Amino acid sequence: MVKHIVILFFTLNGFATLAQDGKLVLNGLVTKEGQPLGDGEIKIFKADGGLKYSYANNVGRFTASLDLNTEYIVSASEKGYATRTITVLTEVPDNAKGGNYKEDVMLDLQRMRTTYRGKRVREENGGGVMFNKGAGAFVTVTRDISRIKEDMAAAEAAKKRREELRRKAMTELRAKERLDSIARARERFIADSIANWERRQDSLLVAKEQNRLDSIAAVKAHLAKIKEQRARERQQNLEDEATKLEALKLAEQERKRKEALELAAAGKASQARLDSIANAKLLAKQREQARADSINAAREAQKLAIKLQKEADKARRQAVTDSITAAKAAERQAEEDARLAAITKRNAELDSIAEAKKQAELAGQARLDSLAAAREAARLERLRLQEEADRMEKARFDSISAAKEAAKEAEITRMREQRKENTLAVTVVEDESKVTTITIADIYGTKTTFQKIAHSWGETFYYKNMAIISEPLYKTELENARNEVNPENIINRDGN
Repeated sequence: MVKHIVILFFTLNGFATLAQDGKLVLNGLVTKEGQPLGDGEIKIFKADGGLKYSYANNVGRFTASLDLNTEYIVSASEKGYATRTITVLTEVPDNAKGGNYKEDVMLDLQRMRTTYRGKRVREENGGGVMFNKGAGAFVTVTRDISRIKEDMAAAEAAKKRREELRRKAMTELRAKERLDSIARARERFIADSIANWERRQDSLLVAKEQNRLDSIAAVKAHLAKIKEQRARERQQNLEDEATKLEALKLAEQERKRKEALELAAAGKASQARLDSIANAKLLAKQREQARADSINAAREAQKLAIKLQKEADKARRQAVTDSITAAKAAERQAEEDARLAAITKRNAELDSIAEAKKQAELAGQARLDSLAAAREAARLERLRLQEEADRMEKARFDSISAAKEAAKEAEITRMREQRKENTLAVTVVEDESKVTTITIADIYGTKTTFQKIAHSWGETFYYKNMAIISEPLYKTELENARNEVNPENIINRDGN
């Protein structure tokens, strides 16, 4: 074993000159198979280049001051033993910079082991030191730092994927809500347009019906006026006919009078006079009859005019009544149409409201379904990532277990191979005064003789190569010798 005299320390006196970003003071202990190793050589590598040497003191302890936000490789070595290596990752968050930290580590050296392929393992990884955000301090881990960094990177990537999925789901939800808002606005616009169109149609129907009623009333009034005018014309015609008849009668009487005068002029004065008297009587009678007929005709014409006037008044009153009745009927029909239109409009509004509520419920359900689908997708993704992490962790543990089992088997095989030449012979010799147990151990070519002499008076003495030793040391040394010998090489003999 190479011993070093010079001991270099990164002592605590350097704390006064710590860098602005802070320091990590690494307090280490170097052991060899569990026992402190004095003057052990410690090598400290920077991952980006650079090498520092440190040496353990006589009790195996060393101290190193390391810069923060740097990766170091710390290794301890001893001749005949596998080099023990740990990784020290001094990266800290921004809010933890400028602090001074301490951490204790132990580098335990073991003899080189042989793999199942026969290769000697010259270096063993003993985990490392890294900053724990939850604890706010540096901690020692048994796993490989590179594996931990990979797991942390995988966890960060999984977190980013979950965040991306969440953002994607929120973006889809906002897009869905925007589309739903546009759809609701479009539906409201269509409903308002339909309602406005219905109102305009109702107004047009009312105006059209009013125009129709006004036209009917105007036509009926015009017809009544025409009937009245025709009745007056018929009355005037009757009066004209009576006047002409009276004129014709007067003309006929004048003619007859002239004829009578002519007869009288011809010499028949008496007869003519008689005839004239008779004619005058007859004419007077006829004139009286004509006057009576004229009076009767005038009366009849007056009666007919009165009758026609009554009929015209009746027709006018009937036309007004019919117009009023038609107007009332039209008004009732318009009111009925308006009532039906209002009912239809109200039903349409109720249907529109119901449809809007249904659409709103469907949109809400769609949003809930979208959220549920997003949550389910996120949950499935979390489960998948968790299962993947569990699977990877199980595979890692299985791999570690298998490696440990293989290493154990290889170590057992190696130890058995190393111990196949070692022997342990136990001989018991009894006589009257004592019982002597002689154990000869041949370990790696070195023979050691152990004796246990139990005297009959009660005292028992223990020897190692003829040197007396205590009972605990005898048992310890003998047990260590037995551990170095394969069971088949332990021989029990009877010395009697």
